[in-house]
Amino acid sequence: MDKRSLEKYRTLLEEKRGNLLKAYTRKKSLGSEVGGKERAADIVDMATDASTQEFLYSLSNSDRELLKAVENALTLMENDDFGECVECEERISKKRLDAVPWARYCVSCQELVETGRLRV
Repeated sequence: MDKRSLEKYRTLLEEKRGNLLKAYTRKKSLGSEVGGKERAADIVDMATDASTQEFLYSLSNSDRELLKAVENALTLMENDDFGECVECEERISKKRLDAVPWARYCVSCQELVETGRLRV
């Protein structure tokens, strides 16, 4: 991959990482605010608070997974392996990387993963 493209993807990945870290911090503080209320007025308030807190934590889990994928892509970049499918070792298309710069698989292998024909 040429240097210019690599820098473009590095910038996209670093921006995504920054946004995820901000979102994670914001959701974490919202979760503690919801859970940190003095005392819920009634059972409905308690249930609403618990549901809100669970939702915020689940978002944090998905954000953490995405953050790990972004970090992995940046590590691959440092090792000159960025843009290569981890399964078949073929180049991942520019179109796919433009859409998902943290992609680990080419389109063919990703389809195999999604249909369960390739274990990850």
